[in-house]
Amino acid sequence: MPHTWTGMREALRSLLMPALFVGACALLGAVYGGAGWPEAGGWSAWIVPAVTAGLMWAWENTSQANWLLFGALGVLLVLPVFRSLLSGSGRRDPKRAFDFDERRVGFSRAGNRCEMSNLLGMRCHRSAQHADHWLPWSKGGRSSMANLVAACAKHNLAKSNRWPTWWQTTWIALRRRGYFPAGYALRPGEKY
Repeated sequence: MPHTWTGMREALRSLLMPALFVGACALLGAVYGGAGWPEAGGWSAWIVPAVTAGLMWAWENTSQANWLLFGALGVLLVLPVFRSLLSGSGRRDPKRAFDFDERRVGFSRAGNRCEMSNLLGMRCHRSAQHADHWLPWSKGGRSSMANLVAACAKHNLAKSNRWPTWWQTTWIALRRRGYFPAGYALRPGEKY
């Protein structure tokens, strides 16, 4: 009887460990792959291949697999702390908010409508209430017309100070072709 349990445990371990490794790699790739990061291609570009190589090594050396899995989970817990500490540092635009004229011009360019997307990817139907820093001011975004996106209160407060992804920026730029006046940059975002 113990032999049967040992065999089942080994079979389960042989199925579970590769699944955990692949899941950890996918999670690391999604979180630290560089999508939406200001320094995409920096140190975050080598962390996924390094962890993947380590996980493959652990797969071959199963006695070390538990330690490496805990190490990968530790990386998942520690890196967000460093990311949040580093993202707020650096230079900031001394001008914190958009003035009245910038808000008025930004809203009129957007047709006095929110430029953010709803769940279906369509443009929000609410009126523009906030002038949003597309690249967050707290993370080095400039308080300029190139960084202004008209937003309703719901979308601006939900976005908070998150760095937008490449896809979100591209989607707004594509959508702006239909309503932005000619001669203005369509792609939002400007760093200080």
